[in-house]
Amino acid sequence: MLQGMIIVCEQVVIICLLIFLGFLGGRMRILDKHITDGMANIVVWFVSPAMVIIAFQREYEAAMMRSFFVTMLILGAAFVVFIALAFLLFRKKDPFRRPILCCGVIFFNYGMIALPLEKALFGNVGVFYGAGAIAIFNLVFWSIGAVIIDGRFSGKAFLKGFLNPGFIGTVIGILLFINEISLPAILYQTFDYISNLNVPLCMLVIGCSLSGSPMREILLDKDSWVTAIVSLIILPVLTVGILWLLNIRGIPGVCCVTAVASPAAASISMMAAVYHKDVSLASRMTSLQTLLSMLTLPVTVSLGYALLM
Repeated sequence: MLQGMIIVCEQVVIICLLIFLGFLGGRMRILDKHITDGMANIVVWFVSPAMVIIAFQREYEAAMMRSFFVTMLILGAAFVVFIALAFLLFRKKDPFRRPILCCGVIFFNYGMIALPLEKALFGNVGVFYGAGAIAIFNLVFWSIGAVIIDGRFSGKAFLKGFLNPGFIGTVIGILLFINEISLPAILYQTFDYISNLNVPLCMLVIGCSLSGSPMREILLDKDSWVTAIVSLIILPVLTVGILWLLNIRGIPGVCCVTAVASPAAASISMMAAVYHKDVSLASRMTSLQTLLSMLTLPVTVSLGYALLM
C-alpha cells in the first residue's frame, strides 16, 4: 500500500508542477486561449493517436489482447451505471443545467489526466490498456454524450465516435498488434517523439485554463461540488471494490480505476457551447473537479494500486 501510494504521489506531484507552470504561463500572459487551443488540437489529432499506436508496437500476446477487451468491457459497463446514476441524481434539476451536471458524473478527462498518469505509472503497457478506455470514451461521449446534452439523437454526432483520431489510432494499433506488423524504425522514432509530448502539453493546457477561471464562482457552485464528490470519491472507491470482488487484478484493473478517478472531461464545455447549454456551469464544474483531483487522485489510485496489483 505504502509503496504504491509513493509511486502514485510522485507522478501526481510531477503533474501538479506541470499544471502550475501552465497556470503561471496563463497569469503571465505567456500562454493564452488561442495558444492552448492549438496545443489541445495537437494532442487530439497527433499526440494521442501516436502514443496509442506506439503502445501496440509489441509482440502479440493473446492474454494481453483478452485483458484489453476486458478493460473495454468494464468501462463500457461503468458508463451504463454512471448514466443511470447521473440521471437519478439530477432528475429534479433545471433542464438547462441538468445535462451538464449529468455529463460531469459520466465523462472523465481520460486523454489529459488518466492516460498521462497511466503512462507515467506503467509506461507503454499502461497506454496499451488505456487505449481501450479511449475507444470507449470517444464512442460514448460523441454519441450518447451528444444526445444527453442536446436532448435528441443525431446520426452525425454518433458518427464522430467512430471518426475521431483517438478511436482510429486504437483501431490501427490493434491491427498492427494482431498481425505483428512493426513500424519502420524512422516512423517508430517519429511517433515516439510525438507521443512524448502528451504529458507536458496536456498539463500546460489544463494549467492555463485554470488561470483564467473565476475561483470564487468555482468554489461557491454547490452542484459542481456534488459532481466532484460523486466523480472523484464515490465512483472510484466503488470501482475498486467491484474490481476486487470480481478478482480483476493487475495493470488493467488499476487503469480502469485511474480512468474513473479522473476529473470531468474538458470536452463537456465544448459540447455545451455547440448545443447552447450552460457553458459557464460546465467550465466551473470541470475546473473544480480538476483542482480537487490533485488531492483525490493520489488516494483513490493508490487504493486501487494497493488492492489490485
